[in-house]
Amino acid sequence: MRRYIGLILILLSTLSMAEELKGKGFFLGVDLERINVEGTYSSKLYNFENDESYTRPAFKVGYQYYFTRVYFKYSQLQEDYVPYDVDSDSYEANVEYIPILYRADSYAIRLMVGASIGYTDNEMKDLDPSSIGNVHEALGLNDYSQKKAIYGFQLGVMMELSVGLSAELGYRYREGNLLEFDDDSGDITVETKRKQYYMGLNYMF
Repeated sequence: MRRYIGLILILLSTLSMAEELKGKGFFLGVDLERINVEGTYSSKLYNFENDESYTRPAFKVGYQYYFTRVYFKYSQLQEDYVPYDVDSDSYEANVEYIPILYRADSYAIRLMVGASIGYTDNEMKDLDPSSIGNVHEALGLNDYSQKKAIYGFQLGVMMELSVGLSAELGYRYREGNLLEFDDDSGDITVETKRKQYYMGLNYMF
């Protein structure tokens, strides 16, 4: 019985600590992501790989409840797979476990471990017929668009302040197909693996 009473007291003490640091509430956030995209382009006629890096902003809205937070993230990425340009709007739902690693009077440092699932709304456009002849016409890929699933995980640390502000630094990994097309004329697949290093600011209200 004493063991259970002790566990309850520890839990209540931890929740009280989180409450002092505004441990629950809705929040808005903005991230700056540095992304390395490893792309593989494959079709019946052409195969090549592309490796590029980008910097882009991302926007978040969600809810934090003590040691868990759930949020939606939106970002846009333009990826150049010569002779194709791919515009990709990313919509993600994320869930994270955020235990407190260290606490002081006015701030706390949290670990962030989470998973993500969502989709990308992709458009292939601005085709360059001089590079591949008329293959884009044969494949019917002029201004071709498609929604594809994307998934991954993230890991990072967050410094949470008592005034409702927090700053975070982390790593995200995302994987999925940007485009898939298949008919009697041919097929094409653009696969990507995205490694993202980011820093962000959040405000809880």
